[in-house]
Amino acid sequence: ANVSYVDHCLGVLFDALEASEYSDNTIVVIWGDHGWHLSEKMHYGKTNLWEESARVPFIVKVPGSKSRGMRCDGVVNLIDLYPTLLEWCGLPANSENDGSSFAPLLKDPTLDWSFPTLTTYKFINHSVTDGRFRYTWYGGRADGAEELYDHQNDPLEQTNLAGDPKYRHVIERLKTSLP
Repeated sequence: ANVSYVDHCLGVLFDALEASEYSDNTIVVIWGDHGWHLSEKMHYGKTNLWEESARVPFIVKVPGSKSRGMRCDGVVNLIDLYPTLLEWCGLPANSENDGSSFAPLLKDPTLDWSFPTLTTYKFINHSVTDGRFRYTWYGGRADGAEELYDHQNDPLEQTNLAGDPKYRHVIERLKTSLP
């Protein structure tokens, strides 16, 4: 019921914007809190680096978009929002900020967009995903444990591939995005 109500409210918002004089110069960005585990992988809560608790709902509406209503599977991070808005608004980039603009994805949601993005939890525990794979390194643990999941074949992250030598090249590639 909650999701249906939010969907209805967004429809009201977008219809009102479309009917207003501001529809040609207003960007709308909607995002929510990150996920929550309700016993998946025997875990409750949202404090971990798995996909279920690291992703957020995210909607961007830009004026004049040809991709209206399309779903985009490109992986972006909320830290990328500021440079994206700067670019979309024609403002100069700020070299002191982290993040990368995903404005090209807003123009064409079908782009092959597999740039890794980072999530961090506690002290030096990081997870990097490129959309297909999620690599997690627990640098804050004495054993420096690793996890690798293939979301194409294992979207629920049940099989850790980190110990499989045939995926070592994936781990090495994703490790280059760790801080």
